[in-house]
Amino acid sequence: MTNRLVALRAKAWPLPRSLQIVLLSFSVTGITGLSALLTGRWLGAEQRGVITIAQTISSMLALLMAFGLIQSTRMLLSDPAWGLTARRYVTVTRVLVVADLAVTIVVSLTLFPFLLKVFDVSLSACLVVLSTALFRSQLLREALHGLGHHRTAITGDLLAGLIPLLLIGVCHVLVPEALTVPVVLALLATGPLVNYAFLGPAIRKAERASDHVDAACALELGTYGPQGTASCLSDRALLKRIVVFSLPGLVAAGGYLVAGRMDRLVLAAFSTKAAVGVYGMASTLSDLAWTIPVSLSAVIVRSVGQTKSVSGHPGWWRRTMAASVGLCVLMLGAGWFVFEHFLGPDFEGGTAILAVLLLGSLAMASQQVDLAFCNGLGDLKASARSAIVGVCVGLPAYLVLTPLFGVYGCAFGNNLTFVAMAISARRILRARMKELS
Repeated sequence: MTNRLVALRAKAWPLPRSLQIVLLSFSVTGITGLSALLTGRWLGAEQRGVITIAQTISSMLALLMAFGLIQSTRMLLSDPAWGLTARRYVTVTRVLVVADLAVTIVVSLTLFPFLLKVFDVSLSACLVVLSTALFRSQLLREALHGLGHHRTAITGDLLAGLIPLLLIGVCHVLVPEALTVPVVLALLATGPLVNYAFLGPAIRKAERASDHVDAACALELGTYGPQGTASCLSDRALLKRIVVFSLPGLVAAGGYLVAGRMDRLVLAAFSTKAAVGVYGMASTLSDLAWTIPVSLSAVIVRSVGQTKSVSGHPGWWRRTMAASVGLCVLMLGAGWFVFEHFLGPDFEGGTAILAVLLLGSLAMASQQVDLAFCNGLGDLKASARSAIVGVCVGLPAYLVLTPLFGVYGCAFGNNLTFVAMAISARRILRARMKELS
């Protein structure tokens, strides 16, 4: 029966698994980009800027309040030496969801109104729902990646982007006058809620399939002994151990936030919401160049984690960079059409900003491949070290260049951060390769 199910799945998914994951990830990013384009066209640059600020805060809080688990979960659940089951992971991380909710409420009443330069209860309420649901769904998604269920995890992200897009489209067609910023934010919040509803049953199914395997591996490795792992620790002790292990990932998340998210908030503080809307649209399009390295990182981490070999790095890097260059060229052409002929005069100058940001995307692609190999070897500190370099370069770059040159200064600060992190990641990986040789 099991062999028959495997055969049916192979017929349903005839492409190699890595290519399936790339295509699914590209679909997720494409739907997210389409949603941004349509809301930008229907709402204008200034109101799109409000949505960009809300989404940026939500993603930043999700990364920070996870205390590095977004980066480490794949390692924790793919390594049998931890003896950590999916069920136990879901249970002990619930307290983090409560903490995220509390912090989000504070941010929605303080930082969010400050950046918007106005207080709106409906906007703050939507931010709380969006941020909390996003946080929980991301933890579940990473758990599925750690268990090897990559397609299921990405399918949840696909639904999270598709459902809000359909709802916003229906609202625009039937009651266009009702399509305001609070309504759009509320509809966008349905995305992570749908994702959570989809991933919950998937996690439970993975639990039933993996519990006996994890237990057998743990017994074989002797992890039920005095030192123990997940099996003989209380929930509180296990969470503490996981968080301590994941703290380097929190530093890495901080570097990513400076490189890929803080630019929007710095721009909001020094410029207008309309400028944030234009910059955010260009950033959304440039993010497509990340699709291949980000989607393949889960495959690389799991593969290297199981083999402890870095021999495949040159091939992975060349193929990933070649595909990323092609995507950058494609996105520059598509971006020119979008900014010049689709979005209208509100988004003037977006093509030039996109061209600058795409250069940084190539550095990001290289960094993702290098750090995926380091993480697969169990070196989570590699991401943290690279992130520290990015923070040291990015913060002064943003704070100096943005007030002087506006959106272009912000874009160049973004590029400097990514290049610094890419150089650091390559140096760290080379050091690890020398240790293994």
